[in-house]
Amino acid sequence: MSSPALLIRPARLSIPLAQGDEPPCRPVVEVGQELHQGQMVGRADDDGTCHVHSPCAGRIAAIGFVATACRARTPAVIIETTDDVARPILSGSSVRGPLDLNELAMIADEAGIVSAHGPAFTLGDQFRRAACCRIDTLIINGLEREPLLQVRQCLLEHATVDIIEAAEWLCRAIGLQECRLAVGRKDRRLASHCQASSRGKSVRLVRLASKYPQAAPVLLARTITGRETPCGRTPDHVGVLVVELEPLVALAVAVRENRPMTEV
Repeated sequence: MSSPALLIRPARLSIPLAQGDEPPCRPVVEVGQELHQGQMVGRADDDGTCHVHSPCAGRIAAIGFVATACRARTPAVIIETTDDVARPILSGSSVRGPLDLNELAMIADEAGIVSAHGPAFTLGDQFRRAACCRIDTLIINGLEREPLLQVRQCLLEHATVDIIEAAEWLCRAIGLQECRLAVGRKDRRLASHCQASSRGKSVRLVRLASKYPQAAPVLLARTITGRETPCGRTPDHVGVLVVELEPLVALAVAVRENRPMTEV
């Protein structure tokens, strides 16, 4: 698999202040304001919403609306982009000791990290809900959610250190000795790479058929643990926390480098 490549930076960029059908964030910038890469442009004031950060530097050209997959008119910040370098902008600092789930949730909130599944749209919400449950199994979901995608294969190959490091933080936060990393069994080279990278760590590889919709959290939890998730519930209600790969990598970057989630 080829290395990930950066997209060409557009001259003008619209940043929606809602990442789904949740209430939009409140803009915290003004027209004409200069901003750097990673700076917050929208603050989340409602439950289930995430702060929004700018993926590149620029000048605020307008605050208006754009069409998204969820809304015809979504509040947005429109910027004229410029060259800049990423810089740490979160208030937190790098890991100095074990973090509990609530501390990890606070970091995820500040970094604007979304969850890829379930009614808890943010990773912070997912962690807080898990802290109220008796979690005895942690599953890192490395299977692709949709056919023909290769996002998680790319992350498994190029962000292996981030994945394993963040998985070990979660194990310590929950009080587990080990967790499961679910990967597709078809790509033997990638599975071997993950196996070698996790040797001596608390991450145990589980090779599964990448058969849609196997990556759905409730199905993944049943396949690995045999537990059925009740209708309308999520796996944490049966003691299983399923964390997707993309937010896990973003969490590692937020904790170690103080950078928000602006890309996958």
